This record gives sequence, C-alpha cells and structure tokens, in this order.
Amino acid sequence: TVEVAGVLAPFYETTEDWQQLGRALELLLEAEEDDDEKLELMKRLSVIYGRRLGDAEGAFTNAKRVFAIAPSDEENREELRTLADMLQNFEALLELFAEGYDDREPELQKVLAWEIASTYDGNLGNPAEARSWFQKVLDHEETHDGAFEALHRILQDAGEWEDLRKLLNRRVELVDDADAKKALLFQVCSLNEDVLTDVEAAIVAYRQILDLEPGNEQAFSALERLYEVADQWADLEELLSQELGFTEDPTRIAELQFRRGQLQAEKLDNA
Repeated sequence: TVEVAGVLAPFYETTEDWQQLGRALELLLEAEEDDDEKLELMKRLSVIYGRRLGDAEGAFTNAKRVFAIAPSDEENREELRTLADMLQNFEALLELFAEGYDDREPELQKVLAWEIASTYDGNLGNPAEARSWFQKVLDHEETHDGAFEALHRILQDAGEWEDLRKLLNRRVELVDDADAKKALLFQVCSLNEDVLTDVEAAIVAYRQILDLEPGNEQAFSALERLYEVADQWADLEELLSQELGFTEDPTRIAELQFRRGQLQAEKLDNA
C-alpha cells in the first residue's frame, strides 16, 4: 500500500536496496496529486534507474515524465540528452522536444529549437533537418552566435549561396563591433565577387568597408579592380582621389596621380 511504501522507502534507501526503493517510489508517485511532489519523486526515480540500477531505458522513460510536467527544467533536459546518447535513441529525444513546440512560451521554444537543431546536426549528422531549427533559434534571437555559425556552415557546405548572402548581410546589420562588422563584410565581398559574380553587390560591400575604415588598402585595391571591370571610370577616378588622402608613400602617390591623369585623358575626356 501507499502507507507502507512511505514507511519503507527510507529503509530501502538506507540499505541501498534500489530495486525495492524504486517500487516504493513508484507507488508513492501513483498516489501523489501535487505536481511539485510528483516532480521530486520522478527526479529521484531517474537517479535510481539510471545511476543505481543501470537501467537507462527506465531512467529515460522517467525523465520524459519529468519533462511533461517541467519542460523548462534544464537539469532534466541534460539528463535526457545523456540518456538518449547512452541508448543511441536520439529520435525519441527529438520527438519529445518537438511535441507541442508551437504551444510553448517563446523563450522555451528558442531553447528547444536549439536542442533539436544541435541533435540533428551533431548527433544524427543531418544538417538539412537542423537548418530549419537553427533558423527558428534566430527567429527568436537574431544575434544568437551559435545558430548563426551553424547556419553559416550548413549553407556554405550545401552551396546555398544566395541564402548565405542574406544571412551574412543581416548579420552585418545586427553587429555593433566595427572589427566584427568589417570581417563579415569581407566575407560578403568574397561571396559576391568570387562565387556569385555580382560585381555591383561586391562594390556596395567594399564601399561599406571604406565607410567603416576609410583608408582600408584591401578595399581600395578591390574597388579599383571592380570599377575597371564595370567600366565605372568616374567612380574609379573619385576612388583614386580618395585614396590619395590616405597615402603617404611617394611612389604610390605618383602612381595614383598618373592613373588619375590617364583616366581623365582616356576615359573622362577631361584632359
């Protein structure tokens, strides 16, 4: 009976009779009506099944019961991940976390989306399924570093260049640190120029770099090349004039002045 189970449970724990203790706690759990007390009993049972009896399946089943009552319990979710790894049953973990996802609170949705995405990506080697869940994380928190880095890798590996460009451009808008923004913009430039062969978009991105660092030599060099490719001679002449303001090397100054004069004579009819 429940009364007997309540009396014997401490004795079984003292004598380390884990099998009998588990049975006693199951009886107490079945009769318990208070959710908080149920939760404590379930957690105790998870420890008994998993660590005392070596019953990973039983521990996983019990941890699922805890999740049903307290999905926000981080410690229990960690226990579920550990047990799923022991059982190599990640599908059951994914099913549990995804069930009722749309009805969860936004913060919990973000956490579960990260758990699901990481499981698909890291444990099952299924980046295609992971992609949509990483995107859900970003939908909740656009500045989430882990989700951005994972999506960046997945899109790059899959050759999804347009989506990668959108991801990087949005990240540029969100990042405040100038050095981080500049590094992202160089990625955008490389993608636009070398992969998508979108000269105009590459020019825009390099100009953004100059807005951040007006004397950036790499951006100057790239823009000189791109303006020539695009036959944008007036823009090239203006760029060379701008570059003169950041150059102290006499040889480079002479080269820039010569090129400006050449442009004006041959392309701009300003001789």
